Amino acid sequence: MNKIKYFLKIGKKAHLEEFVNGILYCSDAETFWGIEDKLKIKGQGDILEAGSRIFAQKMMMQAHDSGDITTINMKSNVLVHIEPAKHIPVFCLFSVYEEDCELVETGQYFIKLSQEKQKTIKEHFPKADSIAIIKDPEQFLENVVNSIGCAVKHEEVHYFHIDKGFEIEGSEQTAMDTQYMQYLMKDVPPIIENGAKRYVFLADYAFRALFCKDVFFKDEQEYRIVLPDKRISGSERFPVEISEKIEIVPLEKYVN
Repeated sequence: MNKIKYFLKIGKKAHLEEFVNGILYCSDAETFWGIEDKLKIKGQGDILEAGSRIFAQKMMMQAHDSGDITTINMKSNVLVHIEPAKHIPVFCLFSVYEEDCELVETGQYFIKLSQEKQKTIKEHFPKADSIAIIKDPEQFLENVVNSIGCAVKHEEVHYFHIDKGFEIEGSEQTAMDTQYMQYLMKDVPPIIENGAKRYVFLADYAFRALFCKDVFFKDEQEYRIVLPDKRISGSERFPVEISEKIEIVPLEKYVN
């Protein structure tokens, strides 16, 4: 957290006023699918939310209930969604790092986003007109954890090559991002079988998928608050007690 200087919440002023008064407006993965699939706004929406693409040259699928195995002997690119994560509430913030600031003579950090990051904000949040500035990220997270009344997971979003994978040099094959798979399955030690490692992703840790996004979104510098034990349909408001006075400013102050 030391490298995060501020959190920004980007949106419409009316919604941000609700936020600074102690309301976290959380959405589920299915909502983000709809924004990209139906409204065609990639950035604000993401068809890969709580999901992935599986690239394989040969694939075996085993039914959880019957144990039946289906084998696909061909090059495959399969979109999958992780069912247990589909309706977990998610609250999103923009992280401002030291590199996004200018240090002034008073010793304070003044937010100065690069042109690339400004462009990302304008394209990915086309309806936004304001920004709420959280000046003490650690205190804010502590407030949420202590007052929301349920389990909370929070961390920076990790960006991987999920949507297109990696081209295997010297062939026409595509491989999955190994670091992405290892992050998803890091809660369970790999099983060694016949000299090979087998990784397992359990439903108890499905929330991990909500902290993974494709590199397309990296300039969003997202930090997420996830409520792993809750399930919602679409969106829901969660009241919290915020000790800090959060300032709302016009978007154009930092994005022009």
